[in-house]
Amino acid sequence: MRQLDPTRPIHYEGFGIGKGNPADMDSNMYPSLARAEEVAKSAAFSKPYYLCEYAHAMFNSMGSLADYNDLIDKYPAFMGGAIWEWEDQGLWDRRDPKRPFLAYGGSFGDVPNDRYYIHKGVVFSDRSPKPHYSEVKRAYQWVGFVPDELSAGRIKIKNKYAFTDLAQFSGTWTVTEDGVPIQKGPLSLSGLAPGKEKVVTLPIAHIMPQPGARYFLNLAVALTKDESWAKAGYEVANMQFELPVSAPPRIAAPAEMKPLQLRNDRDKILVAGRGFSVAFGRGTGTISEFSREDVNVLLPGGGPVLNLWRAPHQIDDTYASKKWDEAGLNRLASKVISVDAKQIALGLVCVSTVVQYTGQGGFVVTHSARFTVAGDESIAVDNSMTPQGLAVDLARIGVRLLLDRRLDALDYLARGPMENYADRKHGSDMGLYSSTVEQQLTPYAKPMEAGNHEDMRWAALKGAGMPTLLVQAEDAPMQFSALPYTDQELDKARYPIDLPASTATVFCLSSQTLGVGSFGCGPPPLPQYRVPSKPA
Repeated sequence: MRQLDPTRPIHYEGFGIGKGNPADMDSNMYPSLARAEEVAKSAAFSKPYYLCEYAHAMFNSMGSLADYNDLIDKYPAFMGGAIWEWEDQGLWDRRDPKRPFLAYGGSFGDVPNDRYYIHKGVVFSDRSPKPHYSEVKRAYQWVGFVPDELSAGRIKIKNKYAFTDLAQFSGTWTVTEDGVPIQKGPLSLSGLAPGKEKVVTLPIAHIMPQPGARYFLNLAVALTKDESWAKAGYEVANMQFELPVSAPPRIAAPAEMKPLQLRNDRDKILVAGRGFSVAFGRGTGTISEFSREDVNVLLPGGGPVLNLWRAPHQIDDTYASKKWDEAGLNRLASKVISVDAKQIALGLVCVSTVVQYTGQGGFVVTHSARFTVAGDESIAVDNSMTPQGLAVDLARIGVRLLLDRRLDALDYLARGPMENYADRKHGSDMGLYSSTVEQQLTPYAKPMEAGNHEDMRWAALKGAGMPTLLVQAEDAPMQFSALPYTDQELDKARYPIDLPASTATVFCLSSQTLGVGSFGCGPPPLPQYRVPSKPA
């Protein structure tokens, strides 16, 4: 090769790395984060280090891109890395005009095939962005932002371009209160030649924090003129930081609550207030009705139940989903241990439940819940769960509700607007977003669990002729999804066209959610993004 062209650098991952590598660079495919850092720091390796593949974007995956890119920025030995790959390569199968779908391997009866391995891009087959896109854009942007002293409005900006001065762009900063802009101004980008950095002080006015509100600083750098690839105003870089400003939420005193009536029947417990009621089934150990003005938002059997499973991400969840099957997470049998109710004040009723779930292979989990019903139509819920037996990386720890499908509109204060997960949320900013429930289902060519949103403060479901259901995280942020299908329905469908007509709005609320990883070709989620089956 060198005889053919001595001017070109040579890369070949198959040579390995170190002294025995005759190529001009060392390279690995999908090394662990620890191994990549070890090579970058080691004096034993003197050549540029290239991750010729380090993130796999099949369906709902591509976790920890930000973690790897932090290493690439930190160590000069890295010369970069490559995502596998840019776009999905699905083909439309329209042989049956009544059943068109984007195909994958085997869909045309083709043998042999790689099945799902043509759907592994940052964008869909039509080149519309997948949720992965915002993660890649944030990780690869050529402008860096680091907090210097946020309480004083100081940030550090770094120009990562090799030949471009940031003066050719425009910059803005915005402060939001629970997602709503309250202050805005220009961001100075002068004096930032290629490779330079500087600290900028933003003239943020004093903020009088509202009870329970969260405040964020959003930074943006945009084109000032049309380019061949984008119009003026397109953001080439952005970042978000939470400001150290807060005030404790207001908590209503029990004496302020409207009175409640508690009735203990043989088969249920009924708590009734002015214009609303909550029923708890003694046979299910959870809420069976939640009504306002006689409109029940729950479907039969739709009250909150323990939820530890998800429709596996193909094929990145297979490292864990085999254990899910062994433990029977998708087929847990419930047994009510106790249901007790007590009126603790005129406007407060506490209902405590204990339900034991039994799976397979000795897996057993006990779910305890305390529901505090208040006269202001709220229900505060404290959950705990204690698993025993088979050790499993759970899909999540939370509850699932089946709601009236007329609750088909969603507002939320969380990370968005597209789905995000513990190890794929760096490019998903906190904000106030709105969509339909149907739009929450990411259109992967093979249906699977989707639509998760991290760091939820609240989510509200509403619909024509329906009361609004507001779900709020009381202390630590939570994760949620609101979809038109259950995980069981998603898992069963081969293609989106095979999904049945929606009969429910499926709301999942979790304290922990498993990351997505890159196990299709690379590593599973890093330990900090897994959900071990431990008491929680």
